[in-house]
Amino acid sequence: MSAVARLGVALLLALTGCGGGEQVPAPAAATESPAPAVAEPAPPLATDAAKTLMARIQVVDLEGTPLANMAPIVTRQPNAFDPPLATGTLTDAGGRGEVRFELTEKVCIRAWDPELGYFPNNFFEVLPGAAGLEEDLLVVMVRGARLKAQLFDVAGSALAGQTVALMLSHPERGPWWPVEAQTADDGLVDFGPVPAGEYAMHFQAASGQSLEQPVVAVRPGQTTDLGALTLH
Repeated sequence: MSAVARLGVALLLALTGCGGGEQVPAPAAATESPAPAVAEPAPPLATDAAKTLMARIQVVDLEGTPLANMAPIVTRQPNAFDPPLATGTLTDAGGRGEVRFELTEKVCIRAWDPELGYFPNNFFEVLPGAAGLEEDLLVVMVRGARLKAQLFDVAGSALAGQTVALMLSHPERGPWWPVEAQTADDGLVDFGPVPAGEYAMHFQAASGQSLEQPVVAVRPGQTTDLGALTLH
């Protein structure tokens, strides 16, 4: 197996980005549900010095339009929990940027939008022993989404003025993206931006009530209304 693997993650995976996910043989089209990641051989990465690699990426949206001001990043995992091991130059008007990093363990290369308007739809996994990278890595970004709901307790009272944490979990890759929001007096809450995808959801209110929600599809560029939810 090649020391560098190209992992495809179909649209509506959570990826995101780092800072707070991964990350494709070809850009995925906007479909009703995502497909699991599939490993493929990828071109080898070119070395500047022993174990020091330089990766060049081009970042585009789903239509193939280059995206400027995206940061190439290197992390251990493609989810939202690993701080970057290396951050490269922001992409230019042609969507091109690069990042240099030390390769001592398996890492993931993808892009990160500092404004959270876009989230990565794919990532590239680099294994120890990789020898070089000659081709640009194409990273496809998908517009972020939002979630809204109205939250109640078991007595039917609105959870008013509460800080509520929401964890989005990918069905195969596990916990993926955390976000917090404050409820209004009527229990209405708006979470976002979040990566598009299909996620199970865990709500946790500051007062202790919680709720596990089955997998829900979150559409890129849209607000998904979860309706009235009761936390226990």
